[in-house]
Amino acid sequence: MESEDSIPLNKILEIVEEHSALKNKLYTSRVVVSFRVDTLSYSQMQQISMVPRFRLLEVSLEDQVVRVEIFRAQARKKRPRESNYCGVEQTFEFESAKEDKNLINKILSAFACVERDFTQFSHQICKIQEGYEVTLTKLDDLNFSQINEIVKNFKAYIRHLEFDFNGKFLRFRIQNISPEIKI
Repeated sequence: MESEDSIPLNKILEIVEEHSALKNKLYTSRVVVSFRVDTLSYSQMQQISMVPRFRLLEVSLEDQVVRVEIFRAQARKKRPRESNYCGVEQTFEFESAKEDKNLINKILSAFACVERDFTQFSHQICKIQEGYEVTLTKLDDLNFSQINEIVKNFKAYIRHLEFDFNGKFLRFRIQNISPEIKI
C-alpha cells in the first residue's frame, strides 16, 4: 500500500514527461526527479536502473528522498566514471562467531569506504537463525552504483537489502559462513 506522497516505481518514465508535477530540476541534458517512498529494496533499485536513459539513483535517508536522474531523449550520454572503492578495512565492535567476524568487518568497511570518503555511521548487528541482521543508521547519501558494487562484491552473503525511510536506516542480512553442527 502506498502513501499519498509516494509514487509507484514503475511510473518513472511517466515522471519524465513534460507535464509531470514531480519533476524537480530540468537541465539541458537530463531531468532530476525526487520522490518519497516508505521503503526501497535493492530489487526495486535495480528495476529503476533499467529505465531507458537512466543516469543516477541517489538515496538520502536523512532527507527521506530518492533522486533519479534520467538523460533527456536527445542528450549525449557521458562515459561513466571509474569506481572509487578504496579497499581499506576498518575494525568494528560487535559480537559474532570468529569465522563470521572477518566477513562482517569487510562488508561494513565497504559501506564506510564509498567514494574515497570514510563515511561514519552507526551499526547494529543481531544474530538470527540464518546469519546476521545488520542495521545501519546515520548514513550519508548513497548512489545506486556504490550499493551495487558492494552487493556484487559480497553477493554470496548479502541478502534482502532494504532502505527504510521512515526509520532512516538501511537493513540487510548476512548469511552464515560458519557451519552449524547438529548432532
